[in-house]
Amino acid sequence: MVHHAFIDESGTREHQGIMTVAAVVLDGAKAAAKLHESVMKELNPKYLELVKERKKQRRKLPSMHFADMSEDAKSKASAHLAKANVSVFSASFWYDQSEMDHDERFSIYKQLVKIVITQAFNKHENIEIAIAKQGGWQQYEREFLAEVKQIPQGFMEQNKFCKGNAYLVSAAKPGIQLADFYVGCIRDYHRNMPAVHDKIERQVLSYGVYKRPATEKKER
Repeated sequence: MVHHAFIDESGTREHQGIMTVAAVVLDGAKAAAKLHESVMKELNPKYLELVKERKKQRRKLPSMHFADMSEDAKSKASAHLAKANVSVFSASFWYDQSEMDHDERFSIYKQLVKIVITQAFNKHENIEIAIAKQGGWQQYEREFLAEVKQIPQGFMEQNKFCKGNAYLVSAAKPGIQLADFYVGCIRDYHRNMPAVHDKIERQVLSYGVYKRPATEKKER
């Protein structure tokens, strides 16, 4: 069976304390869209009518963004998602007090992405991987995806069958919106705000941690 993974991040600046990446893995190509729609209908019974109206007006469709949701909406969404057949893999980095430039932050982000993808391949053999686009994605897309695609190849070299394809997608995609919600829950859990995370905890199969080697820290 081909599984579909959707990857998003939260906390990419030093003042946010923790950077977390999560991969949400579902069965089947349409599972993410169906699950996203069911959550949105839970939050707004008139969701489908609203989507239809906005499409007619060529307006932006309603979305699920963790940081913009009320606590009540987060609670309802997490309770609904907790019933779904979903596997979630996460990895986090705790900032120290030093300032970083964009390249340093992006390097950490890439390592977190690689960790969650490796975790996912430890459980699933065949995965289509959709990663949320970051700013300036046109400049990093080719090199980044080449690095990601080496992960299943590494498993094959260890005589474990793995097959995967990776690509960048818009944050508006339903699967990425689900990943945004889960990564927000997990990052809040690490920030000692576990209320929403507690509902989806059984779905989270890993909490990886990344620490930069001392040689990677720039002298300032």
